[in-house]
Amino acid sequence: AIVMTGFIYPVEGSWTWGEVGMFGLNLDDDYGFSDFAGSGIVHMAGATAALAGVLVLGARSGKYTEDGGINAIPGANLPLATLGTFILWMGWFGFNGGSVLKLGDIASANSVAIVFLNTNAAAAGGVIVALVIAKILFGKADLTMALNGALAGLVAITAEPSTPSALAATLIGGAGGLIVVFSILGLDKLKIDDPVGAISVHGAAGMFGLMVVPLTNSAASFGGRCSALAMSLQFRAGNIETLKDLVHTEKLVSQMSVGQLYYCWHVLFRAGVRKEASMLLQRQQLQEFMMENKISIETDTVFQSLKKRFRYAMLSKKILKFADSQRLELQHDD
Repeated sequence: AIVMTGFIYPVEGSWTWGEVGMFGLNLDDDYGFSDFAGSGIVHMAGATAALAGVLVLGARSGKYTEDGGINAIPGANLPLATLGTFILWMGWFGFNGGSVLKLGDIASANSVAIVFLNTNAAAAGGVIVALVIAKILFGKADLTMALNGALAGLVAITAEPSTPSALAATLIGGAGGLIVVFSILGLDKLKIDDPVGAISVHGAAGMFGLMVVPLTNSAASFGGRCSALAMSLQFRAGNIETLKDLVHTEKLVSQMSVGQLYYCWHVLFRAGVRKEASMLLQRQQLQEFMMENKISIETDTVFQSLKKRFRYAMLSKKILKFADSQRLELQHDD
C-alpha cells in the first residue's frame, strides 16, 4: 500500500493529470490519452496490484480440487455486501462528479449533472446485463454477479463520463457488466482465486472503459490508448533496440515531446548508438532546447551525479514552457 500510494500512483497520475509529468512524459498532450477520473490510473493500477497479490498468496484452501473442479465459497453476509455496493455506488457520484474540479459556474454545473447522469446510467446498465447473463449461464439470478456488474459499469464509465449520451453510458456500463461475468469465470478456469472479483471489476472493466473513450470523446485516440503505455515502458526501460527502431519511425518521432526527444537521445548517446542519436539531433526543437540549456552534445551525462539529476528535474519546467510556446505558435500560424 505504501509503494502504491507513495510512488506508483503519483508517477502514473502525473503522466496524465499533472502539469509536468515525471521524466518529462505527458500522455494526454503527447499521445491523445485520456482518463477522466481514473479507469486506468486508479482502477487498473489497483487491479494489477490485486493480481500480483493473488499470484503470490495462491488460492484459498478448498477452492480448487485435484481433478480440476471449482468450489464456490460464498460470502458470509450478502446483505452487508449489497449495502457496501450501494455505498460505493453513491460514493461514485463524488468520485466522478468531483473530477470536473469546480461547480462555480453554469457550464461546470451542467458538466457535473451530465457526469452524475451517466455514472448512474452505467451502473444500472451493468446490473441489468450481469443479471441477465447470470440467469442464462446459471439458470438463476446471481446476487454477487449483479453487484459486481454494477461496480463494473461504474468502473467502465469512469474513464469518460462527461461526453457520452445517457444511452451510450448505459451501453458502456452494460458491456462492463457482461465483461465482468466472463472475466470472473475465466479467472476461475485459470485457477486464479479472486475472492470478491476485484481483478475482473477493476482490471477487465477498467481496460474496456479506457478503450472506448475515443468513441465519445473526439480529443482522445485509439492509438493513444496503446502507444502511451508502450512508449512509456520503452523510455523507462531504456530498451536500446526498441529506441533505435522508434527513431526510424518518423510518425512516432514527430509526436514526441522535447523532453522525450532529449531522453531518447541521451539513452542512445550513452549506449554508443551514434547513428540514431545523430538522427534525433537533426530535430530543430531538440537542438534549440539543448543550446538554450547549454547541454554538451559530446560530454553531457545528465544522470551521473545527484547534482545533474536535480538539474534534469529542474529542466522539466523549461521543457513544459517550450512545449507550450510551440503549441501557441502553431495555433497562431493556423
